[in-house]
Amino acid sequence: MLCTKEKCTGCLSCLNICPKNAIKLIFDNQGFWQPEIDKTKCINCGLCHKSCPVFFKPATDVFSPKVYACWHKDEVKRRQAASGGLFTALMQNALKKDFLVCGATLTDTMQIKHIIIDKPEEYSLLVGSKYVQSHLNNTFRQIRNFLLQGKKVLFSGTPCQVAGLYAFLKKRYENQLYTVDLLCHGVPSPYVFKQYVTHMEKIYESKLVNFISDKNQAGDVIK
Repeated sequence: MLCTKEKCTGCLSCLNICPKNAIKLIFDNQGFWQPEIDKTKCINCGLCHKSCPVFFKPATDVFSPKVYACWHKDEVKRRQAASGGLFTALMQNALKKDFLVCGATLTDTMQIKHIIIDKPEEYSLLVGSKYVQSHLNNTFRQIRNFLLQGKKVLFSGTPCQVAGLYAFLKKRYENQLYTVDLLCHGVPSPYVFKQYVTHMEKIYESKLVNFISDKNQAGDVIK
């Protein structure tokens, strides 16, 4: 059983856990990713229900967090980011220590999706805020496989995506899995962003190849 459309965040934990690939993605009427069960494939195992963070909240220990304010010391890298470059610093340090890093990237076709990188020179693929719901695809499965192999992983996403990952894994993987979420007020739908891209390409009569946040400008810049 899947959670209701109103509560679904599109974390895709259900899609990743399904042993029969019986869950597919559709767009709802607002253009958000929505999981749907193919009843011809479903075996009613209940794993999708047990892995949904709406029904099963990740176990957390009660603790008093320490709060820090920080930014990247490198001004160039700091200006490439939208929030001071903290994730860039964490990511680069992790990659130097042979971590795998999973985060959102903007593809050549102007789509937002999560990918996994393992090379320091690839860090720029994950830099910067994307401001759109990201397609997680089967990255949770990949992360679980890496963790079972004893590898270390740094995962970045919205709080809902982090909750979905922990609900999928069913355990914390202390000293192996590190997660970074962000203060999130909700995300626009992929369909809205697609319509925006189409609109801008018509105005400029050219293909959009990038979308960045420039601190020297009043808003976002089209390339």
